[in-house]
Amino acid sequence: MNEAPSTQPNEAPKKSSIPFGVRVGGIIGVLVIGGVILFGIVPSIVSQRKESIQNLKDIGLAFHNYHDVYGKFPLAHFDDETGTPRRSWRMALLPFLEELELYEKYDDNSMWNGDKNIGLSKETPSVFRSYFSDCSDGRTPFVAIVGEKTVFPDDRNVAFRDITDGASNTILFIADYENPVKWSEPVDVTLDEFLERYADRSDAVLHVVMADGGLLELHEVSASTLKNLAERNDGQVIPQLQ
Repeated sequence: MNEAPSTQPNEAPKKSSIPFGVRVGGIIGVLVIGGVILFGIVPSIVSQRKESIQNLKDIGLAFHNYHDVYGKFPLAHFDDETGTPRRSWRMALLPFLEELELYEKYDDNSMWNGDKNIGLSKETPSVFRSYFSDCSDGRTPFVAIVGEKTVFPDDRNVAFRDITDGASNTILFIADYENPVKWSEPVDVTLDEFLERYADRSDAVLHVVMADGGLLELHEVSASTLKNLAERNDGQVIPQLQ
């Protein structure tokens, strides 16, 4: 498409209803350790887990609302005139995540780690936090998969019309819990890195949000299937996702 990124809106549009694929139930429990009854620990953990799942859903919804406004998904990274990545898609989504005030603090003419913006990277906004990952020091596990055939090619925007494999068969973004990044830094994960980290693993939690907004938890998936899920136009449709 070779489209240039648009100017961000002053306010987020009204949210639309998008179906998501995961339901999280509540658990109320009491732990007895060494004869001491501990109330509230399990409910607290469940609450944090539910909030983490909800953050994934909210980010997926923000992508859809961004697309509603601009007719395309954001770039993985927005560059300066020299081609140096200046800010991340996570920063671009802030107006659609009820974080307009934080977005307006960002100096779009400076680098993400420049003097005017570095302070924003030190604390992760709540929507980019997860119970399943170390989100200290401004880190987040939520990253895009960057690659020529993914929803995030390195040099251009993608729209729904470009996802010819179908939105329900294509990954939009993932929660890379073991490898969090600075939330405001324009860095994500390449397709090769994604496959190397998660192919055939049964010992890791992998949450992915599909382009239709559906949320999946994947375990022990082959490299070929993960690659097919990550690519938007390879002609491969995964039968079990129909």
